[in-house]
Amino acid sequence: MSLIPNTVCRRCHREYPSFRGRCPYCGTKKPREVKTALPESDSAVRGTEAARRAAESMNWQLLIGGILLVCVIAATVAIVSVNLSERVEETETSARAEAQLAQIAAETTAVPAPTPTPTPSPTPTPTVTSLAIYEQGGGQVDGPERGFMESAGTQVQLVAQAYPLMDVEVTWSSTDESVATVDETGLVTVLGGYGTACEIVASVGSVSARCPVWGR
Repeated sequence: MSLIPNTVCRRCHREYPSFRGRCPYCGTKKPREVKTALPESDSAVRGTEAARRAAESMNWQLLIGGILLVCVIAATVAIVSVNLSERVEETETSARAEAQLAQIAAETTAVPAPTPTPTPSPTPTPTVTSLAIYEQGGGQVDGPERGFMESAGTQVQLVAQAYPLMDVEVTWSSTDESVATVDETGLVTVLGGYGTACEIVASVGSVSARCPVWGR
């Protein structure tokens, strides 16, 4: 049986393939096929109960389809929003992690600032409150009731002691160099004879001590 349907020539009544436009035997043109219209259903006829039910069914289908479409759109928007939120959160997390790594690297490579050396508080310089004059190898010789008496040409070494005890520079002087002189070390040379007198003065700033000297 041929897969291609045949048609019968209306003139010579022979069969030939239906895809040919004319009969290959007599050349008669193939007649046009008349399509029979299918009878319309009751739902296609307006005003009928079937047409009303079909319209209502169509309305419900459209409503349900619209609801489904809205649900699909809402679900799509929700999924996209979640994905965007996750991406933003991942980006922020990555940025924070990079910032922390950069901070750690900076702290690791940073050269620590040198600790400043504290400035020591200056030690207050003690103030001399009093002086005492001693004869070297002897006792104290300053004061109105002390001193020494020596003949002309005699030398006496004096030593000054500051209080509180400290090493200070002492200035020596004589109230009358014709009776006795004194050098910067406290060495006294008696020049005057009997009945002469003067004072050897040891000074540190405004503090001083006096040693009487008599000639004989």
